[in-house]
Amino acid sequence: MNKMTNISSLGGQKILEPDIVPSKPSVITLGGCNLFQSFVPLRDIFDFTHFWRAAIPITASRTVSIDYGQFSDETVIRLLERDATKVVYQRVKAAPDSSIIFEAAADFTNKFLKIGDSFLPDIRSSVFGSEFENVEFKEDSELANAEVISPDSDYYWEVWKYYFDLMYKDLLQERIQRGVQVIFLSRRLCLNELKEGEFVPLPNVREIARRNLILDDIEDFVSQYEGIVMIKSSPDLLYTSEHAIGGAWEFHPHEGYYADLRSKFMEALLPATGKGEKYLASWIADADRNLSKARYSCASLESELDRLQSLLQQVSQNAEQSQSRCDALEKELAGKNEIIASQEKASELLGSEVSDLRSQNARLNLLSTFMARRYTTGKLSLIDKLGRLCALRFEAKQLRKLGFDERKYLDANPDVKNAGMVAETHYLLYGMKEGRKIISTLGIILCSMMMSDYFPSDSLLIGTLSAASTDIETRR
Repeated sequence: MNKMTNISSLGGQKILEPDIVPSKPSVITLGGCNLFQSFVPLRDIFDFTHFWRAAIPITASRTVSIDYGQFSDETVIRLLERDATKVVYQRVKAAPDSSIIFEAAADFTNKFLKIGDSFLPDIRSSVFGSEFENVEFKEDSELANAEVISPDSDYYWEVWKYYFDLMYKDLLQERIQRGVQVIFLSRRLCLNELKEGEFVPLPNVREIARRNLILDDIEDFVSQYEGIVMIKSSPDLLYTSEHAIGGAWEFHPHEGYYADLRSKFMEALLPATGKGEKYLASWIADADRNLSKARYSCASLESELDRLQSLLQQVSQNAEQSQSRCDALEKELAGKNEIIASQEKASELLGSEVSDLRSQNARLNLLSTFMARRYTTGKLSLIDKLGRLCALRFEAKQLRKLGFDERKYLDANPDVKNAGMVAETHYLLYGMKEGRKIISTLGIILCSMMMSDYFPSDSLLIGTLSAASTDIETRR
């Protein structure tokens, strides 16, 4: 009990009154994280101290001298020093009114080192923390030469029973006789994992089952000692899951397991108060409320999922339609590209033809000018007249060779016939310039062919005609 001074007032005078405030029950736990997790939410009810991985052989065996200088990490040194000097045993002995809770199942998490009559944890394991993962012992040191003991061996549990008997007689028996609680948590390792709503056996279930048989034997052994309170969790709650405290592992049961244990610990440590029963009822109510919220959230999510799936289906259909339209457009585009390519090719050919036609047109224009000037009716010299007469005769002869039909020309041009003009002469002097027909529509072409007799080649045609035209113009 703790004393607290209460200050009150009586007749204007302050009076100091001692008020007795009940203290929280003191509890010391020895073992794995199961015990620690069980009591953390009960800090307002119990004043508890947890000694992590304080196994019975480590706690109750003799002290041993260790060279701590081979380690640099303070966490490693503190744990070794605690177990080598048997600090836990001394702390338990120094707290005679504290209830003691111990277990055996956590001993399977690591191996042990035997140095003479002393036992220490083999700290070369990440189960102790990241600081211990790469721990190495100095060559020829006490730790390096220690005998490694596996918790799966019969020898270890014979040692466990031996040291528990010593501890019971030296520490626990007298405490029990004074009415202080000593509790053994007889728990088992999880065989199953709750996964996607189903219980699935763990991969190493046979090894776990064999270890649980060893724990059955330890329970029978401890139950022979008078006054030890045995607390066991319901076997139906011995399963793990990814949501278990610490994650899915045979040493980490689900939260329902801890609620059950807390209720039983409170019933044992606070008898006749009903706190254990109230705690469990409150936990179940909270669990039901959380389950109701989860179901509501699940229903909402399912509704939202249906909506999103419908939307996704619509989007998928739109995407398919868009893809079909895109394919059609690509096909149409390919066709149009082919048309464009064809048109470009045709345009190139047409451009070439236009260029040729322009050249021919220039040639014919020049020829026409030449012919028009050649047979001009303007004032000519005697020599020019003589030259024109010779040219007329020669070209008339050429026309006849090319198939010029005098009769057809006169029939097609009655005015020429009525005028009594010679058909070839009229055509050369006037018909060509006026665009009159000869045999068909080939008048200009025939004339052009006829004129080829005057010009050696096409390459010299334009120059020759230009020169001739200039010569005629000069003479005029």
